[in-house]
Amino acid sequence: MSTPTKPDPNRPYWREEIDKEFSRVKARMHAEAVQRGGGVALYTDCYTGKMLRGGDPYDYEHIRSSEEIFMQYRDRLTNEQIAKLVNCPENVAVSAASTSPKASAGWKTGWPCRGMWKGMGWM
Repeated sequence: MSTPTKPDPNRPYWREEIDKEFSRVKARMHAEAVQRGGGVALYTDCYTGKMLRGGDPYDYEHIRSSEEIFMQYRDRLTNEQIAKLVNCPENVAVSAASTSPKASAGWKTGWPCRGMWKGMGWM
């Protein structure tokens, strides 16, 4: 059995694992939205609270930037661990395509996925 290597704290920002996990999370969120809407996807805009229906222009997004999270934790987490953290349920949301991702400064305060740290043994 090999010894786990320590993550390279100087590695560049890398999205491959983040994007793969993001695709899985978006598919799960869509399936849940369709079930919630009885066959039509129903979402709540994370910034405005308005209802979004399947067919409305909307985007899935990271509340805190994936690059920001990657750069902050690359010294202690692997790319796979960072992908899970970036795509935790509290950090992925839906907003109307016309809504600015910076519409609410409140989303940037604090870290939404604190419980994940403990659950994955990173604390």
